[in-house]
Amino acid sequence: MKLYYLAGSCALAPHIALEHSGLSYQAIRVERGKQSDPSYLAINPLGRVPALVTPAHGTITEVPAVLGYVADMAPDLDLMPVPGTPQRYEALRWMAYLSSTIHPAFGRLWRAERFASDTACIGSVQEAAAKQLAADFAYIDSQLAIRKWIAGTDDFTVADLYLFVFGRLGFRVTPSTRDFPNFHRHTLSIAAIEATKNAITQQGITLEGPKSGPG
Repeated sequence: MKLYYLAGSCALAPHIALEHSGLSYQAIRVERGKQSDPSYLAINPLGRVPALVTPAHGTITEVPAVLGYVADMAPDLDLMPVPGTPQRYEALRWMAYLSSTIHPAFGRLWRAERFASDTACIGSVQEAAAKQLAADFAYIDSQLAIRKWIAGTDDFTVADLYLFVFGRLGFRVTPSTRDFPNFHRHTLSIAAIEATKNAITQQGITLEGPKSGPG
């Protein structure tokens, strides 16, 4: 398998999952600004990461789908709760929430110009995004106050790996995810996993990352 990623992007979650799974794969870095190059558009016409090229199922895109595939390919690791359990649907719910709510809010905060045709409105877009993220961080923190892992499982799942991405990115915003003790504890717990350390090293990033923005 081949995983295409941007360093420090949401593709970090499937990168960690692949490291943890023990499956054979190759991580291929896509440089920022090169997602629209014809060579990458031939892999993912949307020009986004991650893209996981598999031998039997073609190219899989979008983080929840890629994470689900990795979990299915390593069933003994219980990276996804079994079908029919409440924890299964909690994991799916959280991945959908992260993809549809948290990720876009970071996009509006750091790429506000994409969401405002009038430059005078950019500040308002950023302010609204920051306010939303603060509320979302508080919600996540409240949920992690009553459970160690986000789906309520005994061990981490791919939903936790996805949440880690935003716990890490959240170090760079105000309020920081460090200001939410349960969320911060979760971020540090995933950071301590050997697979996470390996993926971070391979991507050439750090846990802290830059002071602001993606990466």
